[in-house]
Amino acid sequence: AAKETAAAAEAARVEAKAATEAARTEAEAAKETAAAEAARVEAEAERLKQITRARAAAAEAAEASERRQSGVAGSVHGVAKLLAELELADKYTAAFAAAGYDDAALAEVAEALDDDREAGTAALDEMIEAVGLRGGSAVKVRKRMLEPPKRGGGGGG
Repeated sequence: AAKETAAAAEAARVEAKAATEAARTEAEAAKETAAAEAARVEAEAERLKQITRARAAAAEAAEASERRQSGVAGSVHGVAKLLAELELADKYTAAFAAAGYDDAALAEVAEALDDDREAGTAALDEMIEAVGLRGGSAVKVRKRMLEPPKRGGGGGG
């Protein structure tokens, strides 16, 4: 009877050891599964953050483009067109070139007016002075730059 009890105790011990080992293996597998799931969730969160950042950047770019189009910068299409529109091309084309005011420089003045009216007006005054615009010509350019034509349908009739 003692041998049977000892054998039963040994069997119970071996069975308990096997159960403990199985539980440990199961716990490790659960840990690995949880870690893999956490990594997947983290990767998905990062992917969503990137999408959100991309959407925000696209929205910001679209908004900036809309501001440029609806502002002074969107209505000024280069020195030659501005001077032709104001009927000043014959008189001031060479003066703009001599003063270093090309299409890019004019666009910078227009953008400055859109971004900060006071600083833009100072840049406009500086351009008018540098080019040597006088009298009515200076007034025409100033008015055109400070009050761009309204966009819209209906051409009157």
